[in-house]
Amino acid sequence: NEMTVRDNRKFQKFLDIVSQLSVNEVDKQYSRVSDSTDLYNGLQVRHYEVSDKFRIHVVLENGVYYIIRLDPNHKFHN
Repeated sequence: NEMTVRDNRKFQKFLDIVSQLSVNEVDKQYSRVSDSTDLYNGLQVRHYEVSDKFRIHVVLENGVYYIIRLDPNHKFHN
């Protein structure tokens, strides 16, 4: 998935907002259900909603969030 200029703007706006929030506030407002089998180097991947169809996937390691995937065209699987 390629990032468009619009995607980049959405992502920057998201970063601007969450940089002013606590981890708990970010989790409460933006966290989405993660697949328990979605692991990266043995760490649970967490999903955050940037917009209706844009997700970021992160792992938490030693108190630091690392963005491992940008998914600007997220599709839901049932």
